[in-house]
Amino acid sequence: IDLYPVWNRAKNVPIKLRVYGETADRESRIEERAEGMQKSYTTTILGRDGGTVRPNELSSYIEGIINSRVYSEENIEIRHQGERKELNEQVEIKLSKTQTSLTFELYLKRQIRTITLDTDKEVSVSKVRGGRVKNDNKTIEFRHGYRFIGDETPTVGNTAEDEFKGWLKGSDPYKFDSSNTVIESVTLKPNMQKKYATVNI
Repeated sequence: IDLYPVWNRAKNVPIKLRVYGETADRESRIEERAEGMQKSYTTTILGRDGGTVRPNELSSYIEGIINSRVYSEENIEIRHQGERKELNEQVEIKLSKTQTSLTFELYLKRQIRTITLDTDKEVSVSKVRGGRVKNDNKTIEFRHGYRFIGDETPTVGNTAEDEFKGWLKGSDPYKFDSSNTVIESVTLKPNMQKKYATVNI
C-alpha cells in the first residue's frame, strides 16, 4: 500500500464585524455598519483546519480599526457561531467542505452621550425625537453620532422678567437642530435674557 500525506492548507480567518447600533432608548437594536468601518474584514491571521485560534488574536488585529469614541472596549463582544467567546479561549477551527474561511462576529455596543440641562425651571421636551428623557426632563440620552432632526430644542417658559433664548454650552449657544451632531456629553444652561419694554414719552 502506498500512503501519501494530505496537507491542510492554512486558511484565512476573516472577522465579520456585525454591529448592533444601540438606539437612545437602549431597548431596540438594529444591525448596521459601524462608523468608519467596513461590513467585514479579512485578517492576516492564518489557521489550519483542525487547529485553534484565540479571540484575543482577533482583538489585537482590529485594534486601531474600531472607533473608540463611538464604541468602548467594555462593550465589545466576540462570538463564533452565535456563542460568546472569551478573549483567551481556544476556538477550534472546523471547516465544512464548502467553507474556505472561519468567521467570527464582533458585536459593538454604541456609546451613549448625555445632555444635562442645568436649570431649576420646568423643562418641556415635546420637540425631542431621538433621545431618551430622564430625571424630570433634566437629562437626555442620545446615541453617539445622532444628528438632530429639525428643531429638537427643549424649552423653558418665559417669566415676567426673563425670556428663554435657547441653551448655552459655557458662553456659546448650543443648537438642537440639523446643523449639530451629538458627539460628546455636555451640560447646558438656559439662556434667559431680560425683557425690555419700550416706553414712548
